[in-house]
Amino acid sequence: MSALKDALLEIGSEELPASFITAGLTQLKAIAENSLAQNKASFHSVSVYGTPRRLAVLVSGLPERSDDQSRIVTGPPEAVAKDAHGQWSAAALGFARKHGLKPNDLAIQNGRLSATLHVKGAATRHLLAALFPQWISKLEFPKTMVWEPTNFRYPRPLRWLTALFGSEPISFSVAGVRSGRWTFGLPLNPKKVSLTSPAKYVSSLKNECVLVDSATRQNAIQRLAEQAVKRVHGHAIMPPELLEQVVNLVEHPVAILGNFNPAYLELPSEVLVTCLEHHQKFFAVSAKEGEALLPHFIGIRNGMSVHQEIVKEGYERVLAARLADARFFYQKDRRTRL
Repeated sequence: MSALKDALLEIGSEELPASFITAGLTQLKAIAENSLAQNKASFHSVSVYGTPRRLAVLVSGLPERSDDQSRIVTGPPEAVAKDAHGQWSAAALGFARKHGLKPNDLAIQNGRLSATLHVKGAATRHLLAALFPQWISKLEFPKTMVWEPTNFRYPRPLRWLTALFGSEPISFSVAGVRSGRWTFGLPLNPKKVSLTSPAKYVSSLKNECVLVDSATRQNAIQRLAEQAVKRVHGHAIMPPELLEQVVNLVEHPVAILGNFNPAYLELPSEVLVTCLEHHQKFFAVSAKEGEALLPHFIGIRNGMSVHQEIVKEGYERVLAARLADARFFYQKDRRTRL
């Protein structure tokens, strides 16, 4: 028995909307599992990974060939399948030729012509070359776009396709993009990364500072935020919905502790939290869990830990403008009594 292999498909694109990533990965996993089952390709497990610039599926434990299949096909009723002498009619013989059968393979079951088709399994590498493009085209999103002559639709233009079965690349093309064994690192000066096997996908990109696993990014964001707020003896407020959104906005999270004018604490906490979370995707900071807000926030940037002060200054400047607007409209609204 030949050794089992893993397979990888990575769909590289321009940055996807954060809300599309979790839904895309859920679909990709279901599509892969159903497609492999329908084609009698046994496997151990299907794992999915995603960042703003990539959706990926890794199938482990695939054999060299899909399983052989047997299925029963039915034809015309017995009265049509046999002539007056009980011999196979022209219709029955045509049925046999259509399915590559001999007359001896035919039988009558439940009053109809029937036969058992035996189909040998296909080479898994060739099967995946046909299935991978189908998996990509079956993904559905709230909004898609067309950017090239084939009119293929996807939320953002495709930039690369990575496809492997074991150590061998799988060749196909979608939207004018040819698949290969290459993937890419962070977007600023992206490094071309050659993958030697699907099993090394996560670790190879981690070496390039890309955390492709959503759970790993979430744990990193929580840990980095907790470390950052220790400097102000605070507590980072991390609602699950905002945390998931931030996870899907970055490939390599870095936490930045920022400040705002304490005078804005006079605003209702709901106003402050809206400015921080909804507009800027920042995490608010409180003295302790459930207590009053502090004049600080946690911003999660995407990329390496360089030029932190410049990034922090930019975050604070944009937030200051948001808070100034919020205070203006809040005070204006209060002038009109209910």
